Amino acid sequence: MEEVVFRITEKQLGTVITELADADEDKAYVPLLCGRAHAAFSETTERTAWCVQSVLPVCSKRSPTLKDGDDNYLCVAAKSVDMLTDLLCTGIHPKLWITLEGNSLQAYLPDFRPVTVSCVVGSSLKFCFENQEPMQREIISGSFEERTAQAFGAGTAEYLSKLTVAVVGTSGTGSIVSEQLVRLGVRRIILIDDDIVETRNLGRIVNAKRVDAENGIHKTDMLKSAFDSSGLGTEVISVPSVVGCSKSIHLLSICDVLFGCLDSADGRHQLNRISTFYVLPYIDVGVKLVSNMGKFEEISGAVRYLIPGGSSLLSRKAYTLERLASDIMRREDPVQYQARLREKYIIGAQESSPAVISINMQVSSLALLEFLTRIHPFRETQNEEVETVSVDLLNPHFILDPPSECDAALAKYVGFGDRSPLLFTPVLGD
Repeated sequence: MEEVVFRITEKQLGTVITELADADEDKAYVPLLCGRAHAAFSETTERTAWCVQSVLPVCSKRSPTLKDGDDNYLCVAAKSVDMLTDLLCTGIHPKLWITLEGNSLQAYLPDFRPVTVSCVVGSSLKFCFENQEPMQREIISGSFEERTAQAFGAGTAEYLSKLTVAVVGTSGTGSIVSEQLVRLGVRRIILIDDDIVETRNLGRIVNAKRVDAENGIHKTDMLKSAFDSSGLGTEVISVPSVVGCSKSIHLLSICDVLFGCLDSADGRHQLNRISTFYVLPYIDVGVKLVSNMGKFEEISGAVRYLIPGGSSLLSRKAYTLERLASDIMRREDPVQYQARLREKYIIGAQESSPAVISINMQVSSLALLEFLTRIHPFRETQNEEVETVSVDLLNPHFILDPPSECDAALAKYVGFGDRSPLLFTPVLGD
């Protein structure tokens, strides 16, 4: 089975709407330069994602001037399907047709079959499935979806049942995030983590058992087994690997939403680049607990929502360049890392920092609520006004941070897709 996904940022869509509104009869269409991603979930299911890189000037249907280059892919936006039909005689062969029927985004394959999922990524997330808004289907009384539908509506429950969501990092917060996704009825989740279950993990990883630690089971395999046995219907794909490898990147690139549950700067840096290159909405989850034998100095957490082309984790100071360099050295040259750590030339991560499941659950729940309010805005503060939700548990209160300036250095890669090398990082290859 083949699935096709189309993603465009809210800002890019605004440009398309303006261009089409200003176009006269002679100027019928707007070309969209797109990146591409492709991967297989299994032997029977594969997915292709098209993500908009840039909106090109309006072209006349009488004098087409565009060609599909080796590295770039072309989609075409027009006011209506009828206008697209007229364009077939121009000799342009786009990868996708895009229309705005009553300002509702519609995306079609070249033979006019609707794409599987289209998404406008902005302060709120607007999905269409085969060019239809989720139906208000009847939720069976007594089903496990019933309570979610009662709270958020049957349409939101239907949304969740059609989404593919990735969780990177499946320890203290990641296992709790993925557990909630399954209980909310998400269609498919991809779990990425190269670590195994250890005895010291048992107090903070949901579903982990002592036998898993004794046998050194990978965390993602453990969670897949638990979720599969739940019988709740979510398709779970276990990827016991690091985020910064080509297999992980290819799978992440075709998801609909990305959760990052990592505490390393290099892992977060990679996820931010993946989000940008593939126009993926990204929710970053962070917990900070500083304690010395029961004396707490800090208990805090942050949930950061990132829009491709906007601010980044680096520009928001979620990590520093010094910490990024330190984490890269720790991964690529552990001997040199330990030597420089002893010499105090670098800042080392606190590898045995305390972690408590109750605190992780608090912040992980905030992350899922952030996800839900982006697809079903319920918060009194508008989504446009919030990019980070922080919580201080020593002096309990929440902080809502407003949008900050974009990371211009990263924003230039929006929608580039599968460029070679991946993410323009030579060590990743293709």
